[in-house]
Amino acid sequence: MPPSEMQTSEQGTLEIDGAKIAYDFLPGEGPTIFFLPALNQTRHGAKSNAIKTWCRRQGRSFLVADYFATGKSDGLERVAERCCLLQSVAV
Repeated sequence: MPPSEMQTSEQGTLEIDGAKIAYDFLPGEGPTIFFLPALNQTRHGAKSNAIKTWCRRQGRSFLVADYFATGKSDGLERVAERCCLLQSVAV
């Protein structure tokens, strides 16, 4: 297996408006491929993994993140709070 096949991605979180957003970053050459998964899909879906594998083999950098309230990203508590708030206003 070539060395590029064994390269691992950096996993982490960044905070945006108090919510932690989970991401994977694979360092490489050239412009970074930034993949936006479909709604309600996580950063570890089949398409994301296929593109990440291609980037790894090509030596390209790759970035993918879970959306707010999806996968390992924060936000479900805030969504629930907003739903409860809207229900109490509607009553």
